[in-house]
Amino acid sequence: MGWKEAVGDQIRQAREIAQISQEDLGKAVGKTRQMINQYESGSAKLTADTLGKIAVRLRMTEVNVNGYRFFIEYREDQPMPEPVEQLKLQFDREHVFPGAVIKISPTRLTITITATAPIRPAA
Repeated sequence: MGWKEAVGDQIRQAREIAQISQEDLGKAVGKTRQMINQYESGSAKLTADTLGKIAVRLRMTEVNVNGYRFFIEYREDQPMPEPVEQLKLQFDREHVFPGAVIKISPTRLTITITATAPIRPAA
């Protein structure tokens, strides 16, 4: 079982224990019923933010993935960051940005980021 399926199975189990429908869970976290279904089946990747919202709503305290145990704690004293735009990159292609070049290789899940910054003159 892959990590998406493992997380999805844990979400489904927690949702069923909480006796919450996929539609109600979706409304609570700003997603559709179809998206919750995709998360539970492992056919869609969760962002950390969405997983956190789902976990808080379902009162999940941990998620286990590939032998790793991730603890979930919602802290009201730390403001939630504003949603950011997701960057999508293609594998085996160089993506050039001002001050950075990013190339992602699917081999061994390696991500290489080379960033350059202007050299500051000595004070």
